[in-house]
Amino acid sequence: MHLLVEEAISQDLQVSQKAHKSPTGSTYDHYEMKHEEDEYCGVSILRAGDSMVDPIMQLIPGITIGKILIQRDEKTSQPIFFYQKQVQDLKSKKRVFLLDPMLATGGSASMAIQQIKKSGVKAENITFINLVSCDEGI
Repeated sequence: MHLLVEEAISQDLQVSQKAHKSPTGSTYDHYEMKHEEDEYCGVSILRAGDSMVDPIMQLIPGITIGKILIQRDEKTSQPIFFYQKQVQDLKSKKRVFLLDPMLATGGSASMAIQQIKKSGVKAENITFINLVSCDEGI
């Protein structure tokens, strides 16, 4: 999961203008996050998304984490919204990472994105981090 989260946050990296010197004496371009750590937020789709919380907190220690519980009704295959615990200033975040390693029909992910957008976050500021996907969900 750590490598997956690293790859997902790499879109928010930029090259620092300040050259850094390595222990061997050579210089290299330094990569840093575009925004301050507290300007990022992770939203875990319970429970599977929690497997990505530790890796993202290790990579962005100042990140805030919200939770959302959406489950699929087995009879209708429609998503049902149950619970949301979001950070207070969600709409001010520069990037919101939606965490869920498995995508089946896409209903839960779509509903989670809609809930995040209702909080005032622009769609282009949401990054869905996912590992396994079905064609239908994509």
